[in-house]
Amino acid sequence: KKQYKSRPAYFDISLDGNFKIHNISQEPVLNLGDKGSFDEFGIYPFCPIEVKDEVYAVYAGWTRSVSVPFDVALGLAKANRDRTRFERIGVGPVISKSQYEPFVISRPKIRFFNGRYFLFYIAGSRWIRIEEGKLDIQYTIRMAVSDDLLSWRKLNRELIKPVRKGLESQASPDVFQVGNLYIMMFCHREVGNFQNKSRGYELGLAFSKDLLNWKRCDSRLVLELQNSLWDNESQNYPHVFKLPTGQHFLLYTGNG
Repeated sequence: KKQYKSRPAYFDISLDGNFKIHNISQEPVLNLGDKGSFDEFGIYPFCPIEVKDEVYAVYAGWTRSVSVPFDVALGLAKANRDRTRFERIGVGPVISKSQYEPFVISRPKIRFFNGRYFLFYIAGSRWIRIEEGKLDIQYTIRMAVSDDLLSWRKLNRELIKPVRKGLESQASPDVFQVGNLYIMMFCHREVGNFQNKSRGYELGLAFSKDLLNWKRCDSRLVLELQNSLWDNESQNYPHVFKLPTGQHFLLYTGNG
């Protein structure tokens, strides 16, 4: 019943953490796909990257299904000269379901390390019936590598080991580099009834020296939430960025 579209917004951030958002577009930066295409019903999320003087973006295309609620695959788009609109490169996805990733492919974050493009995303491993007429999906964090943004080599395995007692779903992997260390922030929840506080999304943390092998260290991530009413039950969808001053900032969403 919902349609998702991506729009650009530009913001300034001061050193005290205050944001000023301006120049919000009134039109989508990328229109929905044609009939029968993988992005006919929605486009979300959307991750741009600068390549020399041009901007490309990997995005998730959403389509309706019959036996399950939806399906998602990843497409590639390129910005126009003033970076206000994107045009898709090809009608089909650049990464979609496969033998080792049989369900939903979503939440792309593209990064450039050591002369290659790394795409971190999530892949569904199974649909689970949690009650009559209601399904939920378990998904885990995956990775693919490319030299040209078009041809991707999947790692075809999970990057982060689960820690929850029940089935764990992981989402929104965001990787950044500090010295010789790679740091991943992500979020995780329990499959089924995740609106419940004890089963809802929490932020996770992992470290790697080679981008292939990751050590999970959630306990090292400390957020002071004692008096925070907007994110005391759920912390979701992290995004980390660095200012020229060297400071790292974290954006995330909260309850609901």
